[in-house]
Amino acid sequence: MTRFSLTYLVAALLVSASLIPLRALAQAQEGATMTVLRGEVAVVRGDGSALQPAPSGTVVRPGDEIRTLGPSGALITFFVGTEIEMGEATVLVVERVSKQGERIDVSLKQVFGATLNRVQSFTDPGSAYRIDVGGAVAVVRGTEFLTYGPTPEGIAIIVCLSSCTSATTFAGCAMAPDLGIWVQVDRGRVLSRCETFAPHGGPWNAATEAYTTALQQLQADSTGTNAGLTPGGQTGAKVKEREEHHDTEQPIPVPVVLPAASPLPLGPVQPTPACTNPAISESGAPGTASIAVTQRNQGGGSFLYAMFVTISGGPPNKSLEAYIFFSGSLISLGHQFVGSFTTDSSGNATFSGTIVRPGPLSTADAETNTPGTTASPGPPIGDHVFIARSISPCTVL
Repeated sequence: MTRFSLTYLVAALLVSASLIPLRALAQAQEGATMTVLRGEVAVVRGDGSALQPAPSGTVVRPGDEIRTLGPSGALITFFVGTEIEMGEATVLVVERVSKQGERIDVSLKQVFGATLNRVQSFTDPGSAYRIDVGGAVAVVRGTEFLTYGPTPEGIAIIVCLSSCTSATTFAGCAMAPDLGIWVQVDRGRVLSRCETFAPHGGPWNAATEAYTTALQQLQADSTGTNAGLTPGGQTGAKVKEREEHHDTEQPIPVPVVLPAASPLPLGPVQPTPACTNPAISESGAPGTASIAVTQRNQGGGSFLYAMFVTISGGPPNKSLEAYIFFSGSLISLGHQFVGSFTTDSSGNATFSGTIVRPGPLSTADAETNTPGTTASPGPPIGDHVFIARSISPCTVL
């Protein structure tokens, strides 16, 4: 080998070695770090396994579900300057979280509760931060905002702080500094136009005030229908009217008389092992499943029911609908729709959803059925991909 050839080879090796760290840096980073702020926090993995309690420093990844149990809180740090603070009785699902170079992609689903989001200003135009609140999606380019809901009545709220611009949207409506918007949602769809309000007293307090105001307005619009008994929190003719005009009407500011600050509505009861029941398949589906139902007295004869489902090794990529079947001497409401979800390619899934109905409920059937096979409240009865029969809900009065 000549001196020239040897020199060329050494130079080539040095260049290749110098590129290795650059290639490593260019690879996508996934995951986020959780810090427990107070109380007890649970993390349910995408494969159905769980960490309870989950310690600070736990890495959460796409498919994981984070639950703040009772009076607790957690901080999820995605990347420098981008984080989300979870309030008490909140469930959050991580759908996507990655960073490749300066491009950031974060997608979350808020099952219920309240979260304060702090998002850095993105330098890469392809970056995105989105959070789905019952079907009302917040798309953010960089700001601080709070999302609240979806509540049992189907209310989803955003409170945008002073750094907000029109680059941030909620349910397709442009935001602005110090602006709040609420909408009505049901089964992953937005039913109403954007109703705006002026936040007061900080984002957490502003959200609770907006919830009270939205609830009063929906009840006033219900034309005599009890909102707590209307499926999905719908409110009769006014909802249909709003849905028909949603594509043509522009958001109109609503004069708001804010009531005194009120506490957060009581969240759902988290299930314990004692009230988590094995579920069987009555349609020949593979895999195993467990289902829990909890109930909490909301006052006035209404109860907040929460349903929790975990499936392992079931039908892959299977769309399912969750129902609670109310029957008995005290309450006979038939099948009540709780929510929809889909198993992953391995047949695994976790789901939780809430509804408000009369109570209390002594026993119930909790089931997951193929879409279109169950009517609410009457027949047909569903194909029972997985069902737990005659279970006793965990109760907090």
